[in-house]
Amino acid sequence: MGYNIALRLWVLVIAITSAILFTVSVLRPYFLEPLALVDTNSTVQIVYQQIKNSVLVNMLPTEYWFWFNGRNIYVFGIPTGILCDIEKDKHAAAFVIDISQNNVTGYECISKLEDLQKYYSHVPKQYIFTRPKKKNFNIYDAVSLLANRNIITIPKKGQVNDVNVPIKLSALKTLS
Repeated sequence: MGYNIALRLWVLVIAITSAILFTVSVLRPYFLEPLALVDTNSTVQIVYQQIKNSVLVNMLPTEYWFWFNGRNIYVFGIPTGILCDIEKDKHAAAFVIDISQNNVTGYECISKLEDLQKYYSHVPKQYIFTRPKKKNFNIYDAVSLLANRNIITIPKKGQVNDVNVPIKLSALKTLS
């Protein structure tokens, strides 16, 4: 009888040890971490809505909003000190990055973020959860991730064709 209890205890210890080893060596690194189910403080969530080669993106936890129209990135929410008086309260200043040349071109008055959100409202939101390898995951990294997953196509340096720009700023200005 004592032998039977000792055997059962050893089987229990081996089962618990095996479960812990399986969780640490297989389950966590290959399933739980890539799906961002553990250590969520180091996870970046990218919420995007896509129309052709343009995306409206909200990056969490930084709360950056940016719009890629196929050629440029327009970043909202960064204080510019610029007032857009064009048709009172229908435009906002956005930080502009020419992605084909990795060149910051300054600020531009374009449609407000709310108008862009209305324009994309019929498109379902999609999510990407990523655990960045570096601490400062920025907008360039998010755009590169979207391009690597074939969500958008980044124009090559010097490539200027309007086919790559599905939504022009003039079309958005008519929305407001």
